[in-house]
Amino acid sequence: MGDSGTTELYLQEDTYSALAFKPVPGVHGPHSWGMALLGDPEIRLTTVPKAIEFHRGIEGSRKQLHLQSLRNYWVERVRDLPGMQILTPDDTARHGAVTSFRLPAMRDYTQAQKMATLLLKKHRVLTVARTGIAQGSAVRVAPTLYNTHQELDRLVAALRQESGAFV
Repeated sequence: MGDSGTTELYLQEDTYSALAFKPVPGVHGPHSWGMALLGDPEIRLTTVPKAIEFHRGIEGSRKQLHLQSLRNYWVERVRDLPGMQILTPDDTARHGAVTSFRLPAMRDYTQAQKMATLLLKKHRVLTVARTGIAQGSAVRVAPTLYNTHQELDRLVAALRQESGAFV
């Protein structure tokens, strides 16, 4: 569920000169710069300082409760699917928002990748295939602070529609 177009980038002040920076039109200020790195002119970091400021203004325990409620929202709606295994414990002391699931046919990484690709391409839901997990591969769902119940409903509907092919 994460945003595939955003990433966090930390640069030390003395490394700026090693990168190809260019100004962002119409934006001014000490943190209002755009960046072309590795030839990609679409990378923009103009909102990172504002995002950091916003996150610092929200108490950590409030973030945790919200993320856990998002996790529980979708998990409660798919737990009854035939063969569905929720691989993250329900105990809130043992999870945040990230939760992996597995269906019976996902015993290898190829099948987990197939599900993650299907969720993204057909349903526009970003998940990640995981390997190295006991008893087979799985798919990881990672709601973020800004995800809505409507977006999670799309995940739930997608899992309900596609899970039969993985049983």
